[in-house]
Order: sequence, then C-alpha cells, then structure tokens
Amino acid sequence: MNNLESDADLDDRFIIQESLNLFEWPAICAQVAQFASTPMGTIIALDGNLTVGSTQAQSEELLDQTAAAFALSKPLYFSGIENLQGIVGDALSGNVCGIKDLSCIRSTLLGVQKVYDQLCCPSPESSNENILALQALISDCDLCSDLVEEIEHCVDSTLETVLDRASPALASARLSRKENVKALDSLLKETAVWVVQQGGMDSVVITRRRARSCIAVRSSHKNLLPGGITLDVSNTGTTSFMEPEPALKLNNEEMRLAGVEKAEELAVLEMLTRKFVDKAEVIMDLMGRITMIDLACAKASHAKWLGSVRPFFHDSDESDLLDDSFMVDIEGIRHPLLLGSTSKLPVSDRIGVLQSTSMSRPHVTSSNMKENSRTASTLKPPVPVDIKVKAKVKVVTITGPNTGGKTATLKTLGVAILMAKAGLFLPAVGQPKVPWFDHVLADVGDEQSLERSLSTFSGHIRRLRRILEICTSRSLVLLDEVGGGTDPTEGAALATAILRHLSLKVRLCIATTHSAELKDLKAKDTRFENASVEFDIKTLRPTYKVLWGVAGQSNALDIAESLGFDKAVLIRARELLVKMKPSQLGVRTVELLVPLVKQRDDLVERARVAFDVLRNAKELHNELSAAAVNLPKRENASKRMLAQVVEDEIVKCKLEIEQAVETFQENFETDNALSIRDVHAEIVSIVEKYTSEKGQSTALDFLPPAVSTPKGIAQEAESLTVGELVLVRRLSKTPVTVVEIPERSEYVTVQLGSLNMQVKLNEVIKIRSAGSVSGSKSTEQVTNKTRPNRQTRNQEDGAGTSDLDKFQVAVQTSKNTLDLRGMRVEEAMRELNMTLSTKSPGSVLFVVHGVGTGAVKEASLQTLRKHPYVARFEEESRTNDGCTIVYIK
Repeated sequence: MNNLESDADLDDRFIIQESLNLFEWPAICAQVAQFASTPMGTIIALDGNLTVGSTQAQSEELLDQTAAAFALSKPLYFSGIENLQGIVGDALSGNVCGIKDLSCIRSTLLGVQKVYDQLCCPSPESSNENILALQALISDCDLCSDLVEEIEHCVDSTLETVLDRASPALASARLSRKENVKALDSLLKETAVWVVQQGGMDSVVITRRRARSCIAVRSSHKNLLPGGITLDVSNTGTTSFMEPEPALKLNNEEMRLAGVEKAEELAVLEMLTRKFVDKAEVIMDLMGRITMIDLACAKASHAKWLGSVRPFFHDSDESDLLDDSFMVDIEGIRHPLLLGSTSKLPVSDRIGVLQSTSMSRPHVTSSNMKENSRTASTLKPPVPVDIKVKAKVKVVTITGPNTGGKTATLKTLGVAILMAKAGLFLPAVGQPKVPWFDHVLADVGDEQSLERSLSTFSGHIRRLRRILEICTSRSLVLLDEVGGGTDPTEGAALATAILRHLSLKVRLCIATTHSAELKDLKAKDTRFENASVEFDIKTLRPTYKVLWGVAGQSNALDIAESLGFDKAVLIRARELLVKMKPSQLGVRTVELLVPLVKQRDDLVERARVAFDVLRNAKELHNELSAAAVNLPKRENASKRMLAQVVEDEIVKCKLEIEQAVETFQENFETDNALSIRDVHAEIVSIVEKYTSEKGQSTALDFLPPAVSTPKGIAQEAESLTVGELVLVRRLSKTPVTVVEIPERSEYVTVQLGSLNMQVKLNEVIKIRSAGSVSGSKSTEQVTNKTRPNRQTRNQEDGAGTSDLDKFQVAVQTSKNTLDLRGMRVEEAMRELNMTLSTKSPGSVLFVVHGVGTGAVKEASLQTLRKHPYVARFEEESRTNDGCTIVYIK
C-alpha cells in the first residue's frame, strides 16, 4: 500500500512539473535570474525553482516582499556574499576550514551586515512603511558578529595567513623560529664568505635543499667543510650543496619550530571551524533569508523592466462573489516571454546588481545583452489580452481560427497565475484580480513546441486522466483542443463529458476547441461561458484579441483562400458546408453578436473612464474641503506670526536707536564727539533699514517686469493735456507747462520758462482745480506709480507731496555739479564722499560720471546706495546716462 501511495505521489509531482514545463516556467525563472545579485538566488532562479506559494497566505507574503523591494528608493547591494553551502557541508563532515574558507565566511557575513544596515538602520529609507516585509525577513536575525570578529582577530584575509595574536603559543613559536633563522642565516653567510675566500666558490651561494639551509661549494673543495653533510649535487657534479657541521643543530631546530608553528596554526583553524560549526544552522538560516531578499529584489527589477503591476487575490470565497463580478479580471496582459524578447534589458540600471555576481553567471554577458537588444529592436511587442471570467462560471470554451491566439491566451493565463503565486508582478494594467488556485494543470501544446512523447491522442488522454485524478475544487485546468486528434463526433462527445465533469470538480476550466457542440453548452448550463479570438474578415488576419461571451468560428475556408488554396476546391467545400448546415444559424448568430460585444466593451470602457474621472473629482473636492475647513486657522496663525515678526523688528529698531543716542551722550564732550547731524543720519539710516527691508515690501515687488505695460503708461499719459500746469518733484513748488506727451512712453516734455526738459510720468503731480472738494490736498499724483524699469535707480520709490518742501529745485548749475570724468575710481570716490559731506540738507547734486568703461559710474552708484546723507538718486534723463541727480537728506 505504501508503494502504491508513493507511486501516486510521484505521478502527481510528475504531472504538476509537466504542467510547469508546458507553461515554460523555467524560462520565466531564467528571466528573473538575470536580475539576481547573489549566487544562491541566481542558482535557484536558473534551475526554475522559484518558490510558488503552497497557500494563499504564503503567496501574498511573497507579493508583499516584492512590493517592498519595488518601493526601495535605491537598490540593495549584496557585494561580498558567497554561497556557503559547500563550506558548511565540509565543516559538518569533519574537515577543517582553510584560511580562504574562513575569509569567504567573513566577507559573506559582512555583506549580510551591509544588507541589514541598508534595510534596518535608522534612515529615511528604513522608516518607509512600504518595506516592512523585507525588514521582517532580517530584523530579528543573529548576524554572527562575534564569529566575524573572531575570524578578523585570528586571520589576515588579505595576506591569507594566521596572525600571531591568534594564539600565545603560535606567537612564541614564530618568535623562536625567527631568532633561530636569524642565527642560521648569519652562520651560513659567514661560512659561505670563508669558502669563497679559500677559493672553494666564486661567489656566496646560500640555498635550501631537502627543506634544510645549506651553502654551495666546489666538489673539489669539500674538504673545506669537515664534518659537513652533502645534501645535493649539481647536474655536472662540479658543485655540491653542503650543510656545515655547526648548522646541523640550527637546521634541526628550524624544522622542529616550523612543525610547532604549523601545528599551532592548525589549532587556530580548528578552533574557528568549531565556532563556525556551532553557528552553521544560524548561518544557513541567515543565507536563506538573504536569498529571499535577493529574489524579492530580482522580482521587483523584473517587474520594472516589463512595466508590471501587482496582482491581488480574492479575499472572499467564490460563494461571496456577485453574479456580475469577475472571478478573473486581468486587463492588457502580455506574455512575459514574448514581451521580454521585445524589451531591451536595462543594463545601465543594473550595473550595481551585476557587479557582485558577473563571474558566477556566465549566462549574463555584455555580448548576449547586446544581441538581445538587437533582436528586440526587430520584433513587435505582443498584443495585450484581456482575461475576464465571471464569478459563477466554471468552464470557458474559446473558439476561433488557428493562429488566432487561443493557445497563447491559455498559456498567458497559466503563467499569470503561477507568477502571482510566486510573488511576481504581472505585465498588465490596472489592478489584476485572480483567485488563488492550489494547482495549475494543463494539457497545452502546439506545433511550435518542442517534440514531446505525449503528442498523440492516447498521450493526451493519459495526461487528462492524471489531471482528473489530482485536481481539486480550487484547481485551474487549461486544455488545448480538448477532444481533438480523433473522430470529430466521438471527440466532441468525449470533450463534452470531460468539461461537464470538470464543471463539478474544479474552480475553473478553460478549454480551446473547434467543436460546434461545445459552443452550445452555454445555452444549457449557466456554469458554461463562450469566448472567441477575433478575426478580421476584411484583412483575413487574426487580431489576437479575445472576445469574452461570444462564440467564434474557425474561418478555415477564408484562411485557406488567403493562403492561395485552390479556388475550385474551396468552392466545392462551401457548397458542402451549405448542405451540412443549410440554415447557417450559428454563423449568422456570431456575425450579429460580434458588433454588439464590441459596443458593449466600448461602453464598459467609457464607464470605467467616467468612474475614474468622478473618483478623481471626489478626491479633489475632499482635499479642497479639508483645506477650506482649516483656512481660518491658518490665516489666524499667519497673522499672529506676522504680528510677532513686526513686534520683534520694532524692538530691534528701538534698541539700535537707543544705542546710537547713548553713544552720542557718552562722547558728547570728548574730542571724538559726533555731531548732531551724524547722529541724525545714523538714526535715519536705522529707521530706513527696517522700513525698507521689512515694512515696504508689497505684492508689486514680486510681480514680473511685464506688469509695467505700455497700456498702463498710456493711461497715465491720457490723464494729462498739452498746456496744463503741473508740478515736478525735482522742481519743488515751481509749476511747469506740459508741452508734449509722446505716445507709449513713460516720459513727458515740460517747459520751465524758456527751458524744455523731459521728466518721468511718476514725477508729475497734477494741480487740482479750484472747484475741488473742500479739505482735499492741493496736489495729487496722476496715477499709481508704475514699476521702475531697468534704467531707474531710485533709492526711495516716489515721495509724496511733502518732498516738494525738502529739496531745492533740481536745475543743474556749476555750483551743484561734480564732474568725475577722467578720474580714477579711487580718486573719484574720494571727491564724491567729500562733496556729499559738505552739502546742506535738502540740496541737490548733479554727479557727472560719464559712461566710458562704466567703472566710475558703477562705483558712484554703489557709494550713493550706501551713503547715509543720500535720500535718493536717479538718472537725469533717459538721453543722458552719464549724469545722476542726488538728493541730500
């Protein structure tokens, strides 16, 4: 009985493994292997042994690990990690670990420590909640740091030697050996020199023979070394290698001490091996966890390469699903092998991943990567397929022409389920949802597959028998051309019976067929559903799209005609087809249903888009609502913050003014006493510093230069008329007459006596008429001051009417003109500072600096900006860049 059970279990494993091979699962694993970073992960993936979850919880855990690796902001580095399985096996069998083995153990454990630091040490990366699944794999592990420290203390991995500090006995033996070797070398050197002096040799030759130190001497002069031992003779016999009698004892001591040193080194290695064996179980568990992390990162890189998304398993049982919901809902999926063959391997993104394992993975080389890239550029990407199976459906029959994509659809679904169970993302769109199947069993094959022993009808039947024996209520069964390979009538009857049986036994069965009888099962049983691969009648080519809910037709005669088949034979075939099915109801039904299904799919897609738009609108509305609720609080907080800033600035200003006054009072009667004018200027500068930097910044200061548009200038000019009397700030209260108003300009021409001059619009103050409202000011500015252009350099933007009382008339004379032309910069600045210090308050100074190289002009402007006696300054006019008008405080 036990033998029978064992044979049955072996048979079950065989059919499961055979189904994996039919889905080309090893090739999928090989794709992932290209992204693995450790030798262990590479070997597992290359052997096609990626873990496929045996329970839904295990599969979801694998998916969580892949999602965590996908969420990493930068890749993990596994440098230095090697496969320790062979070393562990040797150590457990009683062999002593050599220095190279111990160095490999040390570098591997240090590499594991680096992975741990990347995942678990405090950092912005480790605080990411999305990587908890990876952190859980290694967070509570014993990293064997004590073993690493012990190896580093005893072994030098670079020099591959045991260190003296590893053992006191070893250090003592090496010290004694060193002293003995020194004495031996000294003795041999003295003896060899004496032999040369006696003519026994042309030069000093000290060498080793039979592991003993000796000197070379002519065979004819051996008598020079009485009592010496001949260890060797040259090929010609003319030279003998002799050990002098005094060196016998030292050589014997050297051999004894060498043996002691070797024994002590072996003792150290045995001690380290015992400690390694004690940690062997912990280390192998640690290697297993590191391999899981590596494979999770490889799966994440594979997903990024193919543009894949995470699949989700149904949380509820089949009975909890609604009738109109989908048991399998996958949109736009492409077979990873077909998609991978058209995708260029992202070598540049994987340099860090490949560095540590490039030597151990000959299958990943730059040459075959370039070849893959060249091949990918010549292939077209596969057509995405939608796989949608309703909740209550048990069996789906897919019909349609050959080469239409039926088998490819079966394989794509089977691979998708296996990938989801193994924690791999699917090359699809949206959020794929599938049930968790305990087994994915298949009888799938086509002409393009490798030759298999079960390609006949009897072989298919044997495979179907084993599938029926091991399938359960949670299994997925995929059958290609069920009932084919035999008499059509008997094959249809057998296929019908098989599918009816599977509808009662499995979670889902999908079968491809050309049998018309299987298409009619849907009408008799709600557990059955039809699907078909689309075929373009106009081009006579398949579109490789699957139409769910519609039975298809084979279009065999149309395909034969497109391939140039004999027309007479086709005409006869169509006549026979009419006789066999005179009503052609099936074909007509399909022709009517295809456009309806397309229309339905279009409406479903539009509804999905509308749902997404509505969802986004609701999310935006919720965000705005939350912001509106908190707006008064934020506004009050901003006001309090601004009030606090203003209060702080006022306090600072008062303190600086008080300090200036105290300084003046302390030095009032001394030789260094400041004048009232100096103190006043300092106080004014303090006040201006706070008012200009803190108190006068408005929204206009942050507008772009485009705010001062010609339209705004035109509005200012339109408010003036030729012949009108106005005031100009620089001319104090002397009225002038407007004589010219150019269009689209910020300047206006005015007349003062016989003098015509151009002034800016923002300097013009319009005089009110006598009929103005009582109590109003006598003057007002024409319009709000426009933003100054790049030529304006006012230190204070536009004073009010009180400025007319502060400054003299800004008319240039010889007395109020300072000519700096022809001077060096230093000389010009001295003259400017001296002149400014002698000017009385309210006076006006015309500084003629010229243009030239611009050095004197720029230095003058810098001085004027910082000088405490300067109230403001500006260019004389837009036609004279070489003169600046300065207003003295």
